[in-house]
Formats: sequence, structure tokens, C-alpha cells
Amino acid sequence: HLAKLSLPVLLLHLNCRVVDAERKILFGGLAWMNHSSTGSALSNCPTESSITSQGTKPVHWSVYNPTRLPMHLFWITFDGPEQRMDTISANDNAQVTTFEGHAWRVRSPQGILIAERKSSEVPLYLSPCKEMYGDDTLLLPQSLLNAASALAPRALAYWHGDVLQRALLACEPWRFLTRDSPFIGFHVICPLQDTEGAPDAIALFPDGLWREQPRAILPWGAADSLGDLVMLVQQELNVPKRPEHLQPPAFFTSSALRLLELPSLFAQTVLLFFEGG
Repeated sequence: HLAKLSLPVLLLHLNCRVVDAERKILFGGLAWMNHSSTGSALSNCPTESSITSQGTKPVHWSVYNPTRLPMHLFWITFDGPEQRMDTISANDNAQVTTFEGHAWRVRSPQGILIAERKSSEVPLYLSPCKEMYGDDTLLLPQSLLNAASALAPRALAYWHGDVLQRALLACEPWRFLTRDSPFIGFHVICPLQDTEGAPDAIALFPDGLWREQPRAILPWGAADSLGDLVMLVQQELNVPKRPEHLQPPAFFTSSALRLLELPSLFAQTVLLFFEGG
């Protein structure tokens, strides 16, 4: 019985493993459509409550971290203090052997609370929030947000089913994707043309991971420049601002030729986007 245990934490152990590539990217879908006037797509991080651990029924609990930061997993003891149990790498998960009703918190490397939950058979999927990036949150110009929000519904309505599948077969993004482990900061993009061959949208496959369908469809017409398109992709992926001393993001052809003009992107059947230039 749990009451007889002098060191209950010994009964808690973590066994991290890599999940299937198709399950690693858990969030998406035109995040900017929910922007506030400040241009931030992220909600506020949660605040702490006074939950403590209770329960004696064993359970296997899954915690998935699809964010770009490692996350620290803390068990909340019976008296309330936190005890750090593990670190979940970016795009990874933890499988926790614990007890149903035990309390847990997940914190960013800076100590920001990301989630607070009691363990159960229901998995916990972590989601980015504003404070986890500090002052590095990428803010888009309001004009770009307005344009994207106006064009996104039509793009989503058109690019699906057989229409999207035919375009993806011409692009063949899967040539550059892996089922093994993510390549953070490397993204495969398929330019999508309308029935008259004009640029219409892009299909985004993030972090080099194999997936059957794109994570998001972004409207091409919202971007007036290459920089606008970069910001739209970064916003969809919740990418923080890059420090000025680092290389800026860049688009490349499949033969490693860097593209510097917006029109040149749609002359390609597939694009490779590197956050680090």
C-alpha cells in the first residue's frame, strides 16, 4: 500500500522513447488566424494551483513534447513540493509509470510552467505558450496577419483531398523526409499552383519528419516579399526570433541553390527551408 512506502518516489520511473514520426508533430493549422492585435498566436502560460498527489492505482501515463525546447517533468509530492523526475527532449515523449491521480508539472528550461496535470490513462500533449520564449516571441506585422487571415479559409477549402494529393505527388516532399528523428529547423515546402498555374499556397512539412499530409497550408497571396513568407512559416511553427548574430532563414532548391527572390520560389517543384540560413 502507498501509505507504507517511505520513499514513494522509488515507485516512479520514466522510460523515454521516440514516438512514430507521424505522431511527433502534434500542433498546426494556421495559427495566425487566432492572433490578438499584438500579433501573438500563443496563449498565456498557465498558473500554478495547489494540487498534490493522491491515489494508489498504477497507471502508465504518456507526456508528449512537440515544442522546440526541452521540458522538465516534475512530480508534486504529497506535501506539495516539486521533485524533478526527467527532461523530455524537443519532439520527444516520456512514458511514465506512476499512479492515477498523482500530480505533475512541466516546466521550460527557464522554469516557466507549461502544464499542470494529474496522471491518468489520458496522454498529456504539451503546447507552446507566450512566456516560454520570453522576449523572443516572433510578432508579425498586423497587415500581414490580416492578409493571411483573409486568404486562409479559401486556401484550406480548395487544397484538400484529391486536389492536394495530385499536387503533392508532383512535389514529392517525402524524398527529403525521414521516419527516424526530427531535423529541427529544416522544413520541406511544396509550392501549390491554381488551375491556371499561378502561385496559390504552400504545403508545409516541418522538421524533416515523414508525414503523409502537410502540417499546414499557408496562403501564398498574403506574402508581398520573401521576408513575409519567411515570417508566415516561422509563425506557423512558433519559431522564436533569431538573434542578429545568427544566419537568417533561407530557402533552397533541391540542388542546394539559395533562392533570393519571391518569384523564383514558385519556379521550383519543392523547396527546402532552413531556419539557420
